[in-house]
Amino acid sequence: MPRGKNITPAQRQAWLEQYEQGATVITLAKRESRDVRTIKAQLQRAGDEREMVIARRDLIRESLSAHNEELRQAATRVLESVRVVPDERITPVSPFPKAHGVERGRLALDISSGSSRVVAIDPNSRDGKFERLLREHLKSERTLWQGIDRWQDRHASYQQECFELGKQVSKSVVDATGLEPVESSRNTEGFTEHFVSWAARLAVESWRNDRAKPKIDLGISSGSLILGGSTLARSESDEKLELARQEFIDQVDAMRRSREVRLIAEEQAWLESQAEKLRDRLENLLLFGLIPGKCLACRRYAI
Repeated sequence: MPRGKNITPAQRQAWLEQYEQGATVITLAKRESRDVRTIKAQLQRAGDEREMVIARRDLIRESLSAHNEELRQAATRVLESVRVVPDERITPVSPFPKAHGVERGRLALDISSGSSRVVAIDPNSRDGKFERLLREHLKSERTLWQGIDRWQDRHASYQQECFELGKQVSKSVVDATGLEPVESSRNTEGFTEHFVSWAARLAVESWRNDRAKPKIDLGISSGSLILGGSTLARSESDEKLELARQEFIDQVDAMRRSREVRLIAEEQAWLESQAEKLRDRLENLLLFGLIPGKCLACRRYAI
């Protein structure tokens, strides 16, 4: 009887199916004019091959599921990055770097070197790689990605302008009052991060509300200058607190008339309106998930 030469995988699988349906090894050997030992060896080989196919299929399914989850997380990071950081969160960063770090999605203010710069997510990091794969899956949405990139660039510039505004406010307070910046958690003399954030917030809101003059209800109590429940400054000197009170009013009034703050307010409004549109568009694209086989990783494994 011929041995196991020229037996194709399809033949082996057919024998295995017949065997599982009740055919004996002897019956298969007689029908195929093969040695019993050949049939046994081929049945074992066919079983191993099928197990490998099943294992590969399961592995691909699990890998695809994990891949899609990573892409979903990348999409979530992109969505979260298209969200405007309020000006009052950024302005105190320069005088109070330890108290207030700013980070939003893939953009952040890096102040570790003593000067500020806006940095993006590392493109070679795992997050960066999956963001590129997400863009490949949605490659046809060119205008969406162009819009997001443009938004991110302008948001970075907006953050930088807010940062510089806070630096200017802080310097002016020091020069006018003699008080130094001190974190609000420390019960010592100085002006706190709330002084800077409230001044910027009121000035920007004034521009956003047709330059309406903001109502400023400042109070001095127990050695503290207070606004809206926030301590703006502390001192045992009533003179310094009065100087701080007047400086706050003057700062808000000057900023709400300045071209610099007007541009920040206008940019903030544009960023907010565009962010809503971009987020809505990306969310709609993700409603039905991501189709396998669209990115480099999928194609590499022939998914």
